[in-house]
Amino acid sequence: MKKSIIIIAAWLFAAQWLLAQSQSFNLGAEYGGGVIIYIEPAKTWGLVAAKVDVPKVGGGGFTYAQAVAACKDWVQGKKGDWYLPSEPELTYMIAYRSQLNLYTQLCWSTTESFAAGSNLAKSFAGTPSNAIVPVGNSTTFFGDLTARAVRRFYFPLTSTGVEAACLPVTSGSDFVPGPANIIYGSGIDIKNNSRRMNVTVGELVVGQAREGDNNVAFGSLAGFLLPPFGPIVTASQGELLDRIQISWEPNPLGPLPTDGYKLYRDGVFLGAFDNKVRNFNDFNVIAGRPY
Repeated sequence: MKKSIIIIAAWLFAAQWLLAQSQSFNLGAEYGGGVIIYIEPAKTWGLVAAKVDVPKVGGGGFTYAQAVAACKDWVQGKKGDWYLPSEPELTYMIAYRSQLNLYTQLCWSTTESFAAGSNLAKSFAGTPSNAIVPVGNSTTFFGDLTARAVRRFYFPLTSTGVEAACLPVTSGSDFVPGPANIIYGSGIDIKNNSRRMNVTVGELVVGQAREGDNNVAFGSLAGFLLPPFGPIVTASQGELLDRIQISWEPNPLGPLPTDGYKLYRDGVFLGAFDNKVRNFNDFNVIAGRPY
């Protein structure tokens, strides 16, 4: 009996592994609740477009504000990070309109037009084109305004066939991601009601990771920079008869200076120096006098 259980468990694991390996991350492949319509050149992330319009309670068309809110609140394919696309993101859908069933829709975009209080909407009827629509409208002579949501996905770092940084804790329910704000250092077992991950940040983080319309940015030059530690300073001790030679090095235990150095002698400013300068000869001194 124990042997049979082990064999069945091994078979199920093998079947899941083969299913994961069959996942395609190519343009036009189905993944993450929709169809892949764009892949970033470095192949670190891509865009997925939903295969159906976001439904409107009560029917009819969306105003722009309603479209934004409906995409943000929508859960499809166990994904809750959908958002209303920009006009360029809608353009990526044209090549896959048959898979997305986009033939007659007039879809809102987040791209503003030159007309005040209006945004671009893309018509997929016939040859796709853009229309300028006041944001308060929910219908035009083309028909009702719809919302076709997109979401970002990130290429897995493993071969599990899922987004490695967003493994669901449980299955069989809708998984809606929440915000993760990282200030400095590392986080272990970062989680909300549906997501859990481990992450280590080597540098300060600028910005936040939240929703589909924000980005995470990593950098060492930012408003969060710590002030540099004082440099390690040495000076000649009388062995040079006509001058004092001062040398300095950045303190390796703290943040490095970004704007160079300023040198003072007894509170008197002597000069400002680039980051690459490491010494200065002060000839305006008197032998035998300490400074």
